[in-house]
Amino acid sequence: MIHDQHVHTSYSRDSKASIDEYYKLASKLGCKYFVCTDHIEFMSCFNHTDWTVDYENQDKDLERLGKTYPNVIPLKGIEMGYRKDQLHRMKALLASREFDLVNMSIHDNTEIDYYFVEHFQAHGVLETMAIYFNNMIDGLETFDDFNVLSHFDYGFKTAYLIDNTLKISQFEEYLVKVFKLLIAKKKALEVNIKVQDTINDLNHTKYFLNLYKSLGGERITISTDSHTVDTYLEGFDKYAEAAKECGFDEVCYFVKRQEYRYKI
Repeated sequence: MIHDQHVHTSYSRDSKASIDEYYKLASKLGCKYFVCTDHIEFMSCFNHTDWTVDYENQDKDLERLGKTYPNVIPLKGIEMGYRKDQLHRMKALLASREFDLVNMSIHDNTEIDYYFVEHFQAHGVLETMAIYFNNMIDGLETFDDFNVLSHFDYGFKTAYLIDNTLKISQFEEYLVKVFKLLIAKKKALEVNIKVQDTINDLNHTKYFLNLYKSLGGERITISTDSHTVDTYLEGFDKYAEAAKECGFDEVCYFVKRQEYRYKI
């Protein structure tokens, strides 16, 4: 059974979800693995503090749960927020600890948090989208120590909430650069269910999957970005079907940073 590869527990500052309840559900569903990918954000633009994880206690929880539910193998993951000004700290953390999966995300720069509508309105929607994608391209050109680019359309989702006439295809020039970099570096593209459900348009999802495929992309993950237990793996079948329609027969997963694949 495919496991969810973007999951936040109470070890993330923006989640209160019980790691025990997640693991119990993964066992009930028949997942072979469970991975939590809690946030690391150095000097978050949101409140200018570090979002960190208590890995010592998280490791103890994963070890305990692996014994309680021996049918599910615990994996260690992270969602690493990219910031060029914090690159040295990102590299130091990843060098200090063994992970199975590293998701890289573009959440903010030093001034703009791409989650907040008011930040887009203050700088201009199209102007902020250009900043966002250039931020992403810079991250892909600068940083290599990751497996998956998470929710590449995270910033677009915020812009779409302001103006629902926007289409991701308007930013194809940027997408081509992003996807070509992912393909060249053999990194996976995440289909983020949380973002897709917010936009609520399968044409959006199929558009970028078809574009990625046309450029030679073959590595994808489909993940919920759950912050609550009830959304774990929710909607996976819907987006797996969309991926199959676009020519993808497999999704990637990672153990000790090595790539494997599930059939969908």
